[in-house]
Amino acid sequence: MNEEGHEQRSSSVPGAAPAGDSRTGSGQLPAVEDVLSLKAQAHLDAERLRVVVKSMPVMLSHQDRQLRYTWVHWPDAPLATERIIGKTDAEIFEPEEARRLTEIKLHVLHAAEGMRAEVRTTIAGAAHLNELTIEPLLGTEGDIAGITCVSRDVTGAKRAERIHELVGQVRAALTEASDFEQTLTNIMRPVVAELADCCMLELLVDGQFRRVRAVHRDRGKTAFVEALESVRLENGRGLGWEALNRRQSTLHTKVGDTYLRSVGQDERHLRLLRELAPVTLIAVPLVIRKRLLGAMVLAASGPGRAFTKEDRRAAEEITAWAALAAENARLERVAVRAHKDRDETIGIVAHDLRSPLSVIENCARAIAARLRQSAERLTAHGQAIPGQGGQLVDELRQGSSAGVRQILRSSGHANRLISDLLDASRKNGGRFPIERRRVRVEKLIAEAIETHRLSASPHPLALEIDSAAAELKVWCDRRRIGQVLQNLLDNAVKFSPADAPIVVHVSTGDGELLVRVSDQGCGIAPEHLEHVFERFWRGAKVQRQGTGLGLSICKEIVEAHGGRIWADSRPGAGSDFYFTLPAVTEASRPPVSGGVA
Repeated sequence: MNEEGHEQRSSSVPGAAPAGDSRTGSGQLPAVEDVLSLKAQAHLDAERLRVVVKSMPVMLSHQDRQLRYTWVHWPDAPLATERIIGKTDAEIFEPEEARRLTEIKLHVLHAAEGMRAEVRTTIAGAAHLNELTIEPLLGTEGDIAGITCVSRDVTGAKRAERIHELVGQVRAALTEASDFEQTLTNIMRPVVAELADCCMLELLVDGQFRRVRAVHRDRGKTAFVEALESVRLENGRGLGWEALNRRQSTLHTKVGDTYLRSVGQDERHLRLLRELAPVTLIAVPLVIRKRLLGAMVLAASGPGRAFTKEDRRAAEEITAWAALAAENARLERVAVRAHKDRDETIGIVAHDLRSPLSVIENCARAIAARLRQSAERLTAHGQAIPGQGGQLVDELRQGSSAGVRQILRSSGHANRLISDLLDASRKNGGRFPIERRRVRVEKLIAEAIETHRLSASPHPLALEIDSAAAELKVWCDRRRIGQVLQNLLDNAVKFSPADAPIVVHVSTGDGELLVRVSDQGCGIAPEHLEHVFERFWRGAKVQRQGTGLGLSICKEIVEAHGGRIWADSRPGAGSDFYFTLPAVTEASRPPVSGGVA
């Protein structure tokens, strides 16, 4: 009530001051200066938002409830804004793309909740992959007036990921095939799957011309690929010649018929290039250790295709791996040829050496036989021959002298060296036969011991064999296991002092035969024990003797029989070499004879 008793109505705006009151306290109208200040602040905020939006490398848009575009921010847009405002997705994108976009946006409108999705679109003939974040747009009354969409083009990022995976696939392809041609195919297939429509390798042959190896994305173009591969390219021709000549990669974003005519080998080749119809090309030279091997060519067809600098960098990395594959194949061919030449040489030398060795051994044995006959004649009448003459007769009776023993020992050792070389050669060539038979252990060991004694070794040899082991039987190649024992005994003789005894101990346990050869030699340093069975390995202080193959061959033979072999040593006091062989049991069956170890 006022002073006259009339009722005064309050403002309809909560907290507002009475009309005409210019005071700015609580319950009062804001001053004009405050309004202007708020307006300026709002303008500043809007300007800040505009700058932020302008700097964002994404597409921002508003669409009303009919999904017509009402506002668009699209940096570097391939379409003018006026061609978008007022239109729907169906009027801008391909039908299937528009259907997918509409489906997602309608869901946001009806569910009143945001949504993220990944959608492919085509604008001005170029394909894009977009990550969308869509939120409902609220009106002044809190109702849903439309949607807001943030679209980020991830085409480049996804392509970079695919290229990284592609390079990984190419690297893996190098280990998936030993054949060079198959390796190249394994490299090119992922390239055409991810990067190009056709991948070609133009490989130099004797530096004069190039042959083509090609893979096409379309598996139905087999006849076309075969025709392309039949072309023999001369210098100055072919899609890869420019990169070859300049020794650096080339990128052609637009390829026309004029260019194809300039690189065509002949009319037939030009027809093939026109059928390929490349619109963009990358060519990278294959170089390894400064040697030019050829060039890799990537071609893409179809409208809107254009290779980028990133694609060229990927092609350069892939080509580096292809060049490595080519070099590996060359080195493998060289190695195979060298192994073949070596095996042939070893075979010829072994044959040529064994013939005179056989003559030497036969002559030595004939001399020994004559010596025995002479001793028999001298003692035919039972008369004793005193002094040194008696000693001579004893030697004659034994059928040997120091010289004959040395001849037999050296020739036997030379024969075993030749056998080691041949075995090493057979192992490299995958020809290392093991002919297994059921053999009694006592007989197996006795044969090896007797063979060693016939070599006239000056070292006493002691055999210790358990009764259980003597009766044991094993599946083995008698000659090969004899070879193992001979090599171990030769090794013991080689590193033992003169007249030092060598012991062969044979026992059994855990269903296997255990053989130990012990010597009293210089021993092996602990750090060297793990290397003694490696090919050509010798200790640093060991005088060069033999081929360095004997113990490695022992290991291969024993393991081919399913056994184990190892060594223990007492430096300065001798070494023990052990090997095992599986014993024959009632349930055991003979392994396949003639198998290759």
